[in-house]
Amino acid sequence: MTTFIAWDELLETRLAEVDRHHRHLVGLINALGQGLSANEVSNAAIQELYLELVDYTQYHFEEEEKISVQAGVDQRHRADHELEHQAFMNEIHTLYQKKRFFFGDT
Repeated sequence: MTTFIAWDELLETRLAEVDRHHRHLVGLINALGQGLSANEVSNAAIQELYLELVDYTQYHFEEEEKISVQAGVDQRHRADHELEHQAFMNEIHTLYQKKRFFFGDT
């Protein structure tokens, strides 16, 4: 089983809730990556993984942004970080679209 992102202490924020979300996201990313790289996984399963990753990522980003406001993180840092969130979502979408282009929806 291929691991695309290995969790290690460098990924930790030391905020338990954020780290729990990040661990879950890493698991979803690895599952989607494995699905995209495996020929035996159905397109329906890939789509389900993709949608789960998108939904959870959106939830996580909203929660993380609330936490950063509550923690008093500087607005300039929050704005930059939100741009990183948007870039991450764009990358996920691009990966999925490339898969659909090359292999179709069926």
